[in-house]
Amino acid sequence: MYAISLLLAVVLYIGVVTLALVRRGVSGAFLGITGTAIFGLWLTFFVMSAAGYKYAGGWLECQGSCSNLQTAAGSIFIYGLAALALLLVVFGIDTIARPPTRSR
Repeated sequence: MYAISLLLAVVLYIGVVTLALVRRGVSGAFLGITGTAIFGLWLTFFVMSAAGYKYAGGWLECQGSCSNLQTAAGSIFIYGLAALALLLVVFGIDTIARPPTRSR
């Protein structure tokens, strides 16, 4: 599970950063900063779960007796990847619909 999640997160992050470089300006900066923050948070919880820090990876099994760390880890794993995918889709569609203009 960890390898697939990590691969998906890295692919999504590379897509977001590439799109941020294409967009430039304020929207490109917003996309780059937001994508980097989400990926950094996701990666932090990934490392904590993989290393077994305070049983952060037990968010799948706790069901009802989860610690705050386990709840946060599960939420970041699921919603972090969803947020990266959403950023990529929304800004990708916007870039296709309105390509960035180049100033001369």
